[in-house]
Parts: sequence; structure tokens; C-alpha cells
Amino acid sequence: MAHTRIQFEATTEKTFAHVDADRLVALDGRRLDAGTPMNDAHTFDAEDVPVLFELARRGALPAGELPVYDHIVIDEAQLRAPMELAAIGDALSPHGTVTLAGDHRQASDESAWFTGWAAARAELRRPRWRETTLAVTYRSVPAISAFARSIVERGVEPGAVAIPDEPPRDPAVWASRCPGGLAQAAALCWHLDALITRDPWREICVIARTAEHARRLHAELSRGLDPTLVTGGDFRFLPGIIVTTAAAVSGLEFDAVVIPDLSPAFYPASPELGRALYVAATRARDWLWILTPDTWSPLVSRDGAPRIE
Repeated sequence: MAHTRIQFEATTEKTFAHVDADRLVALDGRRLDAGTPMNDAHTFDAEDVPVLFELARRGALPAGELPVYDHIVIDEAQLRAPMELAAIGDALSPHGTVTLAGDHRQASDESAWFTGWAAARAELRRPRWRETTLAVTYRSVPAISAFARSIVERGVEPGAVAIPDEPPRDPAVWASRCPGGLAQAAALCWHLDALITRDPWREICVIARTAEHARRLHAELSRGLDPTLVTGGDFRFLPGIIVTTAAAVSGLEFDAVVIPDLSPAFYPASPELGRALYVAATRARDWLWILTPDTWSPLVSRDGAPRIE
């Protein structure tokens, strides 16, 4: 709310427009508000652009002649909000077509408010549709895909186990239940060091739930490894170990993915966390390793968990 209030404030230059112009120039040449609490005065966020299109559609803003297109492709469509889809629909010519591509199981951004493909098609206002469901994943090996789908597509009933056995039947998915946080950190350092030594070309991504969790994991791994912490999306895609968050890896892929702290405390049963875990797991191409220093999260435990829709 404070950020939005400042956006509606006038800039310092406009407020003091009656002052001589040469006295409104900062020593470093930047705007007077740059680097101050007033830095966002008289600005709007990129996320607000669909709101402007909605106001123009309702006649509250003059829109003029906007360009239209014969075909538009929307990737990661499950991350698009209804207003964004409506604005894209406006950009289509009368007989234009649109391609929606995405995975509803990756709709982990609550602010997007994705409510399904039928609702997305309604916002785009196209009368005819053809829906195609991909039967084979293009990124992960079958064992990883099956594990990820088991989290979001079926309830975990007694006897229907989402986590793999120890030792694993399929080398693509490992599961390690460690006797405490120190043992988990030691296991991570030991096995990842061995993997990097054997396969120095590998990109390994350790995925945390939050930025604070990522910083803690990075500090723990730094005692025995040389990981890189990425919290702002500045991925370099070089061999080595990256520590980041589930929210930052949507649409990306890595040779191997590690998900530590898969415990009830970090991953309680909820639809949002189930989808975030699905996103994290499906970033792996050929190896996925999940760990917990405690009991397993109800999202993957043997004791049963609610169905994640």
C-alpha cells in the first residue's frame, strides 16, 4: 500500500517546478527522487499494464488504434491472469488465432488466479478450440515424471507411496530420510561433491521453498562445496551447484535437482505447495534427489495425504 501511494505522488521535479531549473539537477545527474523513498513517484508497475488495457476496453481511457495480429502464441499460460488474457484477446484480428501452451499443474502463482483452460479460453473470446494433451514429457525421464504426477494427480493412500524406496528401484529418483539437519547437510555435501567430481559438466540445482530457506541451504553447503546462490533470477547455466527457490525455476531445466527439507514443517499439505513441489521436481532431466531431516511431508508420505487438485 505504501508503494502504491508513492506511485500516485508527483515527482520532486514537478512539485518544485516553480524553482529555477538549474537548481533541480542532482550532482550525479540522476533524477532527484532516484535512490530515495520517492523513487517510485509517478510510475506504474509492469503488472499494471493489463489494468490500463481493461480501462481502455471500458472506455475510461483513450486507446487510439492499437496493432492487431493474425496469430499469438502464449507460453506458460497458467501464469497469465484473466486481465492479461483479455488484453491478448484484444490484440487478435477478427479472424486471428491463438495458441495456449502450459501445464495447469504448474499454476503455483496465486496472484495469477488461473482457474482452468475453459476460463482462459473465455477470456480470449475465441469461439472455436482444439485441445491437445501431450502424452510424453519432453524434459524429465519417466521415473521423475511419474513421481511428480503422483503428487498432484492422485491422493496418496496407504499402500500407494509417492516417495521411492530406499535404496531406489530406479536410479533416476533418490529419497533419503536423514536423522536430523546436520546429517542432511553432511549427506548433501558428500554426495554432491562425489557427483561433481565424477561429472564436472553437470548443472545441479538445489531448490528451496523460500528465499530465506535458500540462503540457509547455501550457507550449509558452502562448508563443503562451492555453490552459487540465485534468488533474483540471474541464472548463468554453467556447470556446478546452484541454490535457488521453487518460484525462480519455472520454465527452466537442469541435469539434476535436489529438494532438501521435504518435511511437514517446510511442506505441509496444501494445493499451492503441491504444485510448487511438482514444478521443482520436473526441472530435473535425469536425476532427482529428495531429502528430509524429519518425517516425510504429507505431500509424499506413506501415511496418506489429501488429494491435491
